[in-house]
Amino acid sequence: MIVSRKEMLEIEEKSGLSSFELINLVGKKLATHLLPYLEVNSNILILSGNGNNGADSFALISNLKQFHINLILVSGLPKNSDAMKLYKQVPSSIIQPLSSLDTCLKNCDVIIDGIFSFGYHGKLTDEIRAVFKQIQNAKKPIYSIDINSGAECDSAMHDSFALHSAVTFALDCYKPFHILQKYHHLFDQLELVSLDIPHPKQSSFMEMNQTLFFQNLTKRKETAHKGSCGKILLVGGSYGMAGAISLNITGAKALGFPYIEVGCIDGIYPIVAAKHTTPVFHPFSAHNIEQQLTPTIEHVSAAAFGSGVTQMYEKEACLDLMIQNCHAPLILDAEGIRMLRYNTWKLRFAKSPIILTPHIGEFADLFHLEKEEVMRNPLHYALKYAKELKVYIVLKSAHTIIATPNEQCYINQTGNEALAQAGSGDLLTGMLTALLAYHCDIFTSLRMGVWLHGHIADKLVEHHSKMHINLEDYPEAVDQFFYENGY
Repeated sequence: MIVSRKEMLEIEEKSGLSSFELINLVGKKLATHLLPYLEVNSNILILSGNGNNGADSFALISNLKQFHINLILVSGLPKNSDAMKLYKQVPSSIIQPLSSLDTCLKNCDVIIDGIFSFGYHGKLTDEIRAVFKQIQNAKKPIYSIDINSGAECDSAMHDSFALHSAVTFALDCYKPFHILQKYHHLFDQLELVSLDIPHPKQSSFMEMNQTLFFQNLTKRKETAHKGSCGKILLVGGSYGMAGAISLNITGAKALGFPYIEVGCIDGIYPIVAAKHTTPVFHPFSAHNIEQQLTPTIEHVSAAAFGSGVTQMYEKEACLDLMIQNCHAPLILDAEGIRMLRYNTWKLRFAKSPIILTPHIGEFADLFHLEKEEVMRNPLHYALKYAKELKVYIVLKSAHTIIATPNEQCYINQTGNEALAQAGSGDLLTGMLTALLAYHCDIFTSLRMGVWLHGHIADKLVEHHSKMHINLEDYPEAVDQFFYENGY
């Protein structure tokens, strides 16, 4: 389970254990997980803060009595009574002053990071930065308790001097920090330490994996016909960008969607139709967009607009037509998003749920933010604007984030750098459109699509270079994946 700091505090409060009992439980469980990383004669340096992580490290000491341990209080004496009670149980002979840090670092084999807990926020002081630099320069393996010191629990935000660990031990539940690892790279390995305490049935952070994917993927019935799942409409492409709408179609076909309708300008229709023979096409000119698309828009189960429409004539009119007439979930991608930069008010006229699928740059541009600012805290901004605009946001990045209007969230773990190529977003748009038509729940469909998009890339790089995977291989790869799982 993935939980926020607030949700973790609620779990602890409802655990039936006192704070003191929980801390001792953490110490016992941590020791069990830490033992495989220690040699019989390991010399351990424990660095403690004055908060909850410090208390956890004091409890850990009593479970590692067979080792030579030194303890340094980096932030002074404990501030709460439980931590102080445990500190007083620590043998005074192992407590060293901060001034002896250099000597202790030279003599130790491993370092336990128990300095800051999940309550940390902001920047480190210059004094602490100097200490952290000294610790990191010692080049000894660091094992962090729950959250690496200098990093925030609910985001990828971290001080530039935050400690980098060999292993971070997530206590009881994963936190957003753990799941956003590609944004901070602060640990080499992550290990969950279960405390075996009751959890709520659901958190605000939803998950997706292979089991959940197939639990939610409906098998085609024996009596199915081409219209059993409804129809989807993909509108996109323009002069010089015929490939974008072609990849939309490829994505939808990868999911085996049986009835695809396509709207594109008449100038690229022959190119796209020659490549894809099964969709129903609605080619249009600058003079008959409404006539060609309106009847189709009104009866589809899901639709998408925007991939490759940069050079499309009357693209603003087409955007308005889609927003105002579509009664099914509507994805706005690429140029469809860029056209909203000064016009987000247009979304108020939508008759259906809207899904925006920007990459980081498009997102920053849409909301007049610096790209670096979004990169520092993508989770915060995705949730903020999904709620404000009452839309679903699929923020495409190393960890694609899905945020809902009611503040639910999904942080994707699949995918790799092979997807860092033009067209991967267009492919995803087609896949998401198909899944939105297959499934009645929008958030579930989006999670399934984003997960599958990344998972197939992970499967492809098992036999292909990450420098070059062919996006057009997706239908075959998805087909093989489905076949292996009985679909």
